[in-house]
Amino acid sequence: MAEPAEPAEPNERTEQGAARGLDGWCRKLMGADTPIFAKTVSEVTAVTGDEATSAADLSKVVGHDASMASRLLRIAGSSLFNLQGRKIETISAAIVLIGFDAVRELAVSLALIEHVLQGRQHHRVTKHMGRAFHAAAQAKSFAALGKDHCPEEVFVAALLRQLGDMSFWAQGSREGAEIERLFDAGLSMEEAERKVLGFSMKELTSMLAEEWHLGELLRHTVDGRHAQDPRVQHVDLGHDVAEVIEQHGWESAEARAVIKRVASHLEMATADVERLVQNNLEEASTIADRYGVPKVDEALPALPVSRGGPAAPAVKPGDPNPRFRAQVLAQLAEQGAGRRSLNESMRLILRGIYEGLGFDRTWFALLTPDRKSLQARYVLGKNPERFSGSSRPLRAKGDLFASLLARGEPVTMTPGDRAAQPEYVGWLAYSTCAVMPIIVAGKPVGLLYADRAASRRAIDEETFAGFCAFGEEIVHLLSGARR
Repeated sequence: MAEPAEPAEPNERTEQGAARGLDGWCRKLMGADTPIFAKTVSEVTAVTGDEATSAADLSKVVGHDASMASRLLRIAGSSLFNLQGRKIETISAAIVLIGFDAVRELAVSLALIEHVLQGRQHHRVTKHMGRAFHAAAQAKSFAALGKDHCPEEVFVAALLRQLGDMSFWAQGSREGAEIERLFDAGLSMEEAERKVLGFSMKELTSMLAEEWHLGELLRHTVDGRHAQDPRVQHVDLGHDVAEVIEQHGWESAEARAVIKRVASHLEMATADVERLVQNNLEEASTIADRYGVPKVDEALPALPVSRGGPAAPAVKPGDPNPRFRAQVLAQLAEQGAGRRSLNESMRLILRGIYEGLGFDRTWFALLTPDRKSLQARYVLGKNPERFSGSSRPLRAKGDLFASLLARGEPVTMTPGDRAAQPEYVGWLAYSTCAVMPIIVAGKPVGLLYADRAASRRAIDEETFAGFCAFGEEIVHLLSGARR
């Protein structure tokens, strides 16, 4: 008896994908399906491909897109690229500071990310976006420690190394659905890509990089022939760290192995590298904010529950760390230097509460513009999944948070069974917590919260005073932001 025929639909999809081929998909991603993105990229790459092009020429092209220009200036002026803290007000100044190639590829990466975010938000788009920012932060740090002549180029190469993946999955195609089916059936992702499309995403990235005249380093990272180049190794290790932590977690054997590889590459102690990559993960979130992709936090792996700050003494997990608390307060005192963004400062304050004071979780929720809801803007510790960015309305009567905001004073309280009520689930713990309304110019703007529900330790007067001191730092920070 003859074997039953395979279902027609998957084979038809496979044939369609293979028939279109690498060239066809490349044209699709560069052409009529993405006209605005293609126009921006083609203009940037055309002007930079001419040896006679000046900084003024590139400035003019980038300046045609006001959104891109403003974001590029914000990125170029950040501590990521501008360690000297110089004021960057023009694209020409950015080119002088970080280089012609770096500005070109930053412009392309901004265009790509804006295009991807406007596409169909397949879960793999978010996943690749998160991995790209994480890997880029790691790679740039490795390059700087390795005394690379231009860590910024390493950053952009790592950010764009999966541009084929991001561009493809943003299309929401039938071929993508078939790749997912085969992957779920047990094939590796590359095997599924080749079976359906006839090529891998790495090959698509390589062709797009060639067509868009992107930097040599990016092309070297995907062609497989330059594995011994230290700059390529920075990019590869950045992606290896991001992928391993994402898939296996911090405590896995795979994570320990990749940390050892980085330590060998940089000739550093393993413990120092572990702190480094944790700091880099935190930096990735800040970088994504500057790119205008705040939701990338959802795709980044969580930090270890207990982690020490730079040069922090050894303490038991969850214990207060007075030295780290002092380091955070010292860094906040330097805020006037203008080297830290609002987001960076807020995250630093929450780390001071979480690690310095030894809380199990903390969050800061901001009142929405209509003052009718609270939105969890910054969270750290054992918060529920997807809590970051969530919101809850303030009820007209009997709402605990509304009454705390109206009262305007910091308190410790024990919510008890109220924590189980639907409107407080995820926002409150059963045990004693500390809450502080943040008042700026006489008006409440949000709530700061912290608890020790997991460790079940008491909140003594000294700890509460430290919590309030960090709350005052938020008041000073937001007061300055509103001036």
